[in-house]
Order: sequence, then C-alpha cells, then structure tokens
Amino acid sequence: MPSEQNRQFAVDIAVNWAKELTAAAKGGPLEPFKNMFADQCYVILQGADGGELEFTIGDDPDSCSMTWEQFAENSFKDLEAQNYDCTTTDCLGVLGNRMILEAGRLNKKGELYMTATSLVEFNEDGKIIGFEAFNAVDLPSTVTEAS
Repeated sequence: MPSEQNRQFAVDIAVNWAKELTAAAKGGPLEPFKNMFADQCYVILQGADGGELEFTIGDDPDSCSMTWEQFAENSFKDLEAQNYDCTTTDCLGVLGNRMILEAGRLNKKGELYMTATSLVEFNEDGKIIGFEAFNAVDLPSTVTEAS
C-alpha cells in the first residue's frame, strides 16, 4: 500500500496535469505545468514509426535533450488542427513513488480522440522525474469500455 504522502502526490499530479496542460495548450503559461516536474525529467514515448523515443526535458539545453520551450512547440503544434478542447486525466494506481496515469484528449465536440496510459515516477517532493507513455490511438481504454 502506498504511503499517504505518495498517494496524495499521485492524486495532485493527476488533477494538475489535466488543468495545467490544457491551459498551456490553449496558449496559457507553460510555467505551472513545468513546475510539476523536477529540474530534469526522462521521457519515453512511442514514435510515429512505432519505435521508442527516449529523451530528457529541462531548462538547460546542455544537459537535456529538449528544453521546455521545444517541448511546448512540438507538443502543441497539431492541437488546433485536431480541434483540441482539453486533456482529461485520472490516477489508476500508485506503487511507491510511481503512478499509472490515464490521459485523454477531447475535441470541441466532446469526443475522445486520443488516450495514453503512462507510468509516472516522482521524487520525495512530489515532482515528476520520469514519464513513460503507452498509447494506441485506435483502441479504447478499459475505463471507456466499462462505461
């Protein structure tokens, strides 16, 4: 069973991820989302070719693969064409300092068009230090199927 502190960190990450990422994606400040992370965060995503993309995000371009500004530019550039409205998130489980985060993107019609399930690792201050996303845009999530 996770400690109460780790459980609370996971809940806070899930709530704030949706709120702060949606705000930044709609042209708001990136700083509140960025403040959820440690100085450097490792990221593993699935690329368009199906292979893994591994990189780090942080403020120092000499020690990270990508700066936060580059992350925002790369992440938010296609959202307008997708008719993006918001991101939703939920914490599906906590194990020590790791959590499973389910995220979905909704368009302005309220339709879910992308889901990802992620392993998020956080430090003793509740800051995210690692993020691994598993996604299949053509498969509904277990939660959606059960609804």
